[in-house]
Amino acid sequence: MGAGAGTMHTKSLLVCSALIVGSFASVQSAHSQPTSKPAPKFGVGYKIGNGVGVIGADVIVAPVAHLSFEIQAAYLNGFDSGFSILPSVVGSLWDQGSTPYLKVGALYVSATLGDVTASGTGGFANLGYEWKWQSGLGIQLGGGIGYIQDITAVSGNQSATIGGDVHPNLEVGLRYRF
Repeated sequence: MGAGAGTMHTKSLLVCSALIVGSFASVQSAHSQPTSKPAPKFGVGYKIGNGVGVIGADVIVAPVAHLSFEIQAAYLNGFDSGFSILPSVVGSLWDQGSTPYLKVGALYVSATLGDVTASGTGGFANLGYEWKWQSGLGIQLGGGIGYIQDITAVSGNQSATIGGDVHPNLEVGLRYRF
């Protein structure tokens, strides 16, 4: 390789680096510009996933920038009755507008089949993205891993089991913040 080829490679590398840094700076500045309206501190929504079913709701409290606390409650399918409660802590990259997030949480499940009740605990961690609009509406999509300890409810010749393994996790939410 001649001296001109090495210089050309260096120039190409510098141009690519400048483009990447410039792109990141423009994305960062779009999210860090001050807005006249503070970020909402409270929200509610419809939530499915986290290993506990498709009928659920969540409450969001965001006391400080980039940090929120959520509690999800869900109905468990396959039992006479069953529910789960999932408290979690969420860190968001940007306080205003749409943002990637990291969520870590615990879960408690309880299920009844006939006259037998079983309960258990677990945990989950998700990476995701939440699209937020100025109207307060938001859509959340995340994935990660979860664990629910093995619980089985038995009544007569019927039984139902939840958990007992580490599993891929998906969460989807439709929420409103105010």
